Amino acid sequence: LSIVSGNQTDGIFLSVADHDQNKYELEIVDLNRKMEFQLKEGKPVSLTIHISAETNINEVISSDDHKKTVETEELTALLNQKIHEITAPVVSSLQNREVDVLGIQDAFYHQYPLIWNKWKENWKELYRNMEIKVKVDSKVNRTYNILRKATKIAS
Repeated sequence: LSIVSGNQTDGIFLSVADHDQNKYELEIVDLNRKMEFQLKEGKPVSLTIHISAETNINEVISSDDHKKTVETEELTALLNQKIHEITAPVVSSLQNREVDVLGIQDAFYHQYPLIWNKWKENWKELYRNMEIKVKVDSKVNRTYNILRKATKIAS
């Protein structure tokens, strides 16, 4: 919830594993959220929640017996997928329960104050039926030239 709500902008830790089962411990150091409504004939029909995250690699756990540089493009894709997997079900669950702790109503009001007056009486129904998508754009900063190296992993 802290990722999608926009209330916490840093200090969130995530773990991802690549196709070789190397694990990366990442810290989100900057997190932003933007809401973009799509209107049809002046009616809000969908919402895209854009999440952008900048991260640092804190740790790499690898069973490779050789050194190789971290592939940031692959890691970025894994991070985008992980954040989406965490946030999309939260958004869906909140919407199904008709709970708006993300401030969607407030965001719509501030983006479209004139249209808001037309829809405020029916907001719960609009919110319940609105298509909500989550899009993630992350960036891996500061890899600190971390190299994967042999580490014994207990079996």
